[in-house]
Amino acid sequence: GAIVPGDVVAIDAGPVAGTLTARRIERVDALIGPLVRRGAEVSVLGVPLDLPPGAAVVADGTRVRVSGLWNRGRVVVSRLAPVQTRDDLVSGLLDRAAGGGGRINAVPVTVEPPYRPRFAIARGRWDGTRLQVSALDLRGQSPFGSPFETPLARLRVEAYLVPNDGREGHHLSGVGLPLDPAGPLPPLVGRRGVFEGTDARAFRIDRAAPR
Repeated sequence: GAIVPGDVVAIDAGPVAGTLTARRIERVDALIGPLVRRGAEVSVLGVPLDLPPGAAVVADGTRVRVSGLWNRGRVVVSRLAPVQTRDDLVSGLLDRAAGGGGRINAVPVTVEPPYRPRFAIARGRWDGTRLQVSALDLRGQSPFGSPFETPLARLRVEAYLVPNDGREGHHLSGVGLPLDPAGPLPPLVGRRGVFEGTDARAFRIDRAAPR
């Protein structure tokens, strides 16, 4: 569908006649699935949602598409919209779960994790405890992954900088990008920011500012 205000997007851009011009824009949904209300808590695929002020009330059980940024085990929602699709979905950092197996951010998935964490989009059926994956999309050919199919020379990302769970290092939780462990770490751990850097063996930050 059309991209609207509130959607999280990935933009592939390059120089055209001396101007940085978008070559491709893609919406990156964090979650798709049935919304569950338990008192004041709202979740999708077991993931608690932090809704923006004034968010429209969506009935319990409604299938929704969640746009927003991951902040550890929660999603800070920028847009919530009903959908008709039958597949459940989660996108983000594919890594190993603490008890074994794979997970994408806070969602357990029936996929063995790669040696190196990377961005992934999984579709399937939520059984109440994990996503039974029927299709897995590992985007990008670089080791850390990217929402696009081709490596990018440079990235600018708005996200939360957080420590990895169960392993050393850090990643950008909003879009699931692992950081180069040999690269500089800005003093923004646990905070939301805009991070710029190179797309090499892993995302190497050379400029950062709080958001």
